[in-house]
Amino acid sequence: LLRALRLAAAVAAAADDADTLRLATALKDKIDVTEKNVADVVVKKLAELEASKNLMEHYRHSIETLKNQLSQPGEEDELQLIEEELSSCDEAERRQLYGALDAALAALAA
Repeated sequence: LLRALRLAAAVAAAADDADTLRLATALKDKIDVTEKNVADVVVKKLAELEASKNLMEHYRHSIETLKNQLSQPGEEDELQLIEEELSSCDEAERRQLYGALDAALAALAA
């Protein structure tokens, strides 16, 4: 799309016609807006990805803390199953489960 807009803008800019020059200007403006929109979306998605990564790392650390505090012989398999369940959940369900883990950690600390 951007390549086609650039080509059309270049062709229009080469003409001496006032309407064609206005078209070239409009196309260049459209290119700038499109590039900015794409950049904004990419930055937003990268920020969301980084936030999810940080959240996962935080809760992975919380799980390790719980494992170290509560692990009894034979419970290691249960903890592994919990970790597998968390990694297979969608984002919303995972956040809900992490909230429950945080509450469990807070209750243990109290």
